Parts: sequence; C-alpha cells; structure tokens
Amino acid sequence: MAITDAPPLAAVDAALTHGRASGVTELVQPSRPTLAIVKQNVAIAVGLKSAIVVTTVTGTTGPWVAILADTGATALLTLTQLRLLAPHR
Repeated sequence: MAITDAPPLAAVDAALTHGRASGVTELVQPSRPTLAIVKQNVAIAVGLKSAIVVTTVTGTTGPWVAILADTGATALLTLTQLRLLAPHR
C-alpha cells in the first residue's frame, strides 16, 4: 500500500463504518482508469522484455541492444504513467 492510498482507504472505512456505501462507489470510479493504465504498462513491459530475451538468447541481438531496449522501455513506461497525473473525467 502506498502513502497515497491512505486517504481513500480511510474514507471507505468511514463510509462502511457509518453504513453509507454510496461513498464507496464515488471512490472506486477514479480507480478504474488507473487500473487500466497499470494493466497496459504491465502488458507492454512483459511483451518488450520477452521479445528482447528471445532475440538475445537466439543471438539475433547483442547485449547492448538489450540494454538500450530496456532503457527505452523504462522511458516509454514512465511517459505512459504520466497520464495518471491528468485529472480524471
């Protein structure tokens, strides 16, 4: 659990304690786009890593290409994570 998870979890806990489940749905709505972006990033990372491992093991690419691909994947995934900073609609 991250530090930023504490306020929503406290709000959900308070809503459930006081029998107000309607507040929970308002807190879950913004998490859906976040979860979608995280799933996309995991899929991209696993796909890129798998492709580079296969091509490096078969000798198609050298270790420097693998290093550059890893660095590029990190930069790409960091940029896609920046979408989380945009306000949710």
